[in-house]
Amino acid sequence: MLEQWKCWDECMQTLKGYEVYSCVGNHDNWWAAPSKKDEMYGVTYAAKEQVCRTVITALKRKTGIL
Repeated sequence: MLEQWKCWDECMQTLKGYEVYSCVGNHDNWWAAPSKKDEMYGVTYAAKEQVCRTVITALKRKTGIL
């Protein structure tokens, strides 16, 4: 799962300069977590990660880091 987020970060670097809008898709959710109580189970983790990464990317672009 974490390797997928690394790929996302690399993709965002490639797309710098373009407007990118994110949303959670059915492929983003992890239903095979060891338990339904696992932090990474379901939509919540994917949504939280996407929001955080979208905000971080926006801030980096605004400050010139990206």
